[in-house]
Amino acid sequence: MFAGERQRKIAEMMENSSSVKVVERAAEMVEDGYSVILDTGTTTLEMAKRIRNKKITVIMNALDIAEGLSGVDNIELIMTGGALIGNTRAMVGYLTENMLKNFRADIAFIDANGITLKDGATTPNHVEAMTKRAIISSSHKVYVVSDASKSGKISFAVISPVLKVTGIITAGESNDEMKAIEEKNEIEIIR
Repeated sequence: MFAGERQRKIAEMMENSSSVKVVERAAEMVEDGYSVILDTGTTTLEMAKRIRNKKITVIMNALDIAEGLSGVDNIELIMTGGALIGNTRAMVGYLTENMLKNFRADIAFIDANGITLKDGATTPNHVEAMTKRAIISSSHKVYVVSDASKSGKISFAVISPVLKVTGIITAGESNDEMKAIEEKNEIEIIR
């Protein structure tokens, strides 16, 4: 995907008020002094723009986030390295996962393409799913950032059972799937 196409996709996402709310809620959770892992995704990329004023360490596997935060004096950036997936501009694979094992971040935000109680958080790419699992293992708190449109959808590769993350940051109309997750009352649902 060329930069122009990616920017168009992000602009379309940000026209959705639910997506804006998810981004804002997630950014509010980041405090000065935190170490933060940001996964690749349009939501986390927009979130990065809203945390530029914080004094934090950001670990990321996303080229777009690295570009957006480079040169910000109050943010220490750590790029994972790894194999590059061109369409998502994500660094993934063994090298990425191995590097993530060296950290214990305060908080992580992962993007998912689908969320169900039965199948958990899912994504279309199995290698990205493994990298997202490594992010989960390297963080004290983990939040899936996803508007309500992803609830009830299932993608090819499982990232994690939904009850293994700290919470879901979501917005928009709750469907039956999100209500089922909320009824379990085992993870935070932040709106």
